[in-house]
Amino acid sequence: MAPRRYVRTYYRFPLEYPVIFGGAPFVGEGVLTNPSLKGCSVTCDREVLCGSDVRVSVLLDHQPPALPIDLGTIK
Repeated sequence: MAPRRYVRTYYRFPLEYPVIFGGAPFVGEGVLTNPSLKGCSVTCDREVLCGSDVRVSVLLDHQPPALPIDLGTIK
């Protein structure tokens, strides 16, 4: 039997941006990678509980205001 191939529903963009994120009761910094229509990855030095709601500010190159993401959920 041939191995099953996983196909993503949404294209992931090979980008990296610094982020600041927070939720009750934590604030952290990290790097956002692989954004897509339905999500992204964030690498950081904190452990955040799965299911936590967070607000994220994406620090874009050459853009003074950060791009806000008002509500995200850690999966």
